[in-house]
Amino acid sequence: MQVHLKLAQILQEHSDAGRGLVKRLAARTGLERHKVSALLNNRVQYVSLEALAKVCDYLVEEHRLRPADLPALLFGIEPELFSAQVANRKHLEIVLGVRTLGDGGRPASRKGKDTAAGRWFAQEWVTASDSMLHGALLHELFGRGQERWQTRPESLEQRLVPAYDGDESLETVKREAESVYDRFQQLRMDRACVSAGSVKSNAVSEIIIAQAFDAEAFTPENDASVPQNRRCPVFFRFRPDDSQPPSCHGGSRLARQHRPSQAGIYYEGADGKWICCPASGHQDAALVLYVHHLLEGRLEIVMAGFSGRASRSLASSLHRLTGHFWPPATGASTCASARSS
Repeated sequence: MQVHLKLAQILQEHSDAGRGLVKRLAARTGLERHKVSALLNNRVQYVSLEALAKVCDYLVEEHRLRPADLPALLFGIEPELFSAQVANRKHLEIVLGVRTLGDGGRPASRKGKDTAAGRWFAQEWVTASDSMLHGALLHELFGRGQERWQTRPESLEQRLVPAYDGDESLETVKREAESVYDRFQQLRMDRACVSAGSVKSNAVSEIIIAQAFDAEAFTPENDASVPQNRRCPVFFRFRPDDSQPPSCHGGSRLARQHRPSQAGIYYEGADGKWICCPASGHQDAALVLYVHHLLEGRLEIVMAGFSGRASRSLASSLHRLTGHFWPPATGASTCASARSS
């Protein structure tokens, strides 16, 4: 376990954040700005009792926190296991993409009239591979080894968003995915969001990845002069028969004059060269990406197989892989190809 200061999270929950926060806290507490910044960013090796008392005074006077709750409220325990990092949140959302199928399992337009004698044939389904990944995630979080962490989320929600099904569905896909993501972001509590499935089935994955690398969601970067100029350092090279949603991290071209023929997941290595985790034969690739916004108490995760086979492989090996996800790696990119029979 690791002890961390929750000052930034407490201030955010009381709408006391944003520009000028360090200057304001320094003026009110009498602490030096660099010390305030270190406290907010949880980068202090030790905290003096005098500094702690000044921070507590500020919270009591400015936000009416009960003195009896302080300073204990300021300290939190960060689990060292990735699964515990997710399971210990107050709020957890798991997002899955759904496809609309008509009679006989054929794709059906969400706008179409798939009726006969007043009966709807169109139904929405989560793909089998994403369902398997969902089940493996729940088992990893709550089905085994619960004694390693003491708490579970106070609220656990499953969100369903429509999968891309041609350009006519794009606006609906974007609107519903953005609604789910915006609602999650606006929550003022310790929270985590897991988006299961690639952009081909789950548009929330597109938004999380775009936000992480300051890219524009649903906007291809095909016009980059060289691959190194792409904002997002991962790239799903779709197959010709794949769904082809517009994506900041997917498509058929890495750059204006660079169109790799090998399908799979590409990533930018430390030397700037792009490396391919191929999806062919008995090889496939999957991506696990997470962004830990410590100051906001927000954890966002994407678990995306390049194909259904890759998602099933990720699901079956998830219990072995989670030990490699935490603590976060800094300044390094990793990507693994998974073999499946």
